Amino acid sequence: MSVFKEATKQHLIFNLGNGVVSTEDLWQYPLEKLNTLYMELHKLKEDSCGVSLLATKSSNTQKLELQLDVIKEIVEDKLAEKEAKKRKQQEIEEAKFEEQILLESIYEDKVSALKSLSLEEKRKKLAELKA
Repeated sequence: MSVFKEATKQHLIFNLGNGVVSTEDLWQYPLEKLNTLYMELHKLKEDSCGVSLLATKSSNTQKLELQLDVIKEIVEDKLAEKEAKKRKQQEIEEAKFEEQILLESIYEDKVSALKSLSLEEKRKKLAELKA
């Protein structure tokens, strides 16, 4: 089952220093805040369950694991979005650069073409432009 489905079924909330937030609210938090929350919850999980192969997970430990999974998925998604935006911006900048080079090349070709005209062709072209 997806972590978000499970989180909504359990009405999972996150206790922050200044109150509680829902799973949906976490999407509004910056990456740094999510990372801090993740580290705090990870420490709580380590403190609550200790290290044992024989111990069964308490409901609190399971809740902490779900909270950690939710935060991890949100952070991964936000990082992927950030990387996609960065790639898109690079593509836009590259396209602008190529456009500028093409415009300069067209200008140079046009200058070259005009310079290659005979004197008579140049006078005729100039007369056309003045008309």
